[in-house]
Amino acid sequence: MSVFRNPWWWTVVILFTAHQLTQHLPEINIPLANSYLTPFCVAPILLGFWQEEWQPVYRFPRLSWPATAVATVLLAVVFEKIYPLHGDGFQRETVDYVFYALGGVYFYFLVNRRDRRSSPSVPQA
Repeated sequence: MSVFRNPWWWTVVILFTAHQLTQHLPEINIPLANSYLTPFCVAPILLGFWQEEWQPVYRFPRLSWPATAVATVLLAVVFEKIYPLHGDGFQRETVDYVFYALGGVYFYFLVNRRDRRSSPSVPQA
């Protein structure tokens, strides 16, 4: 199934977009969301784009759990180790790694799920 048809992927995209738009409004301040929602949403959104790119090229219907885990770790390292070295707007927070991991788990089980309509049916006895 295309990621763009997956309601779980769109839920994260809409949540992330709404958060980014409201984060700069002074009357709306949700400290936990300001700190941890972006790391949580990054993995499902970017892994969804990656899966969408790879499906027609490599004919993989979904990403394997090792590929999901490695990609999630790479995203966390890029955003938590490399970007803070080069950009003033990025801060390194160790607890963010937990939220990247949770986002990777969200992606693997909800966004990256097997499409039951296209899987072979099990013959009934």
